[in-house]
Parts: sequence; structure tokens; C-alpha cells
Amino acid sequence: MPSPAPEASAAPPSPPPPAAPQRAVASDRAAAHVLYSPLPKIPDELLDQAIEMVALARFDIRPDGTAAVELVQPTPNPALNRVILDTLRTWRFFPALERGRPVASTQEVRVRLEVR
Repeated sequence: MPSPAPEASAAPPSPPPPAAPQRAVASDRAAAHVLYSPLPKIPDELLDQAIEMVALARFDIRPDGTAAVELVQPTPNPALNRVILDTLRTWRFFPALERGRPVASTQEVRVRLEVR
């Protein structure tokens, strides 16, 4: 999910062309993106079941690219939720940038699991 839009910065002393402020603001901020994102491995005891589940995870990404994660919409299966969280805790990110410097950000990711 994209990061929230950055706030507009103060106008420069001389008036720019109409499109210039939007380009300047857009280049001041870049969203975080995933560098390492392994998928959860379904435990053997769940492989016998035909399941299709979705969980929604929220990552609070730190400037160093590590992240705290929580399931804001877990699956109905607590054992599966533990597996998902254990895997998501290993994900690493390239942090969001603001004016060229790493900053904290938040992203939500849907995790879809299918076993057939």
C-alpha cells in the first residue's frame, strides 16, 4: 500500500511554472519498498486442508529498513497466524526517503495463502 502523500513544502521565493511545485514535492519523498520478502511456509498439519485465507499485515518501517509488524486482520487460524508473523518478521525494506534521508513509514500488505 502506498505511503501517505507528503505535505506540500513552502513556495520558493520566485514563482515557478504551475507544474513545478508538484514535481518538487513528488521528488522530495520516496516510499519504502521490500528488499527481502520470503513467503510463509505452511505447516504440514495444514497442508491436508484445502485452505484459502488472507491476512492483512501492517509494517512500521524504521529508517534502517527493519520493521515491526502486526496482523491487523489475522486469519481465523491462530497457528497459521503465528507462521505468518514469524515469516513477516524476517522481511527487510529499503526505507522511505524524505529529501534524500531515510525516514520511518508505514505500509500494509495483504498476505494470501492458498493450499490445494
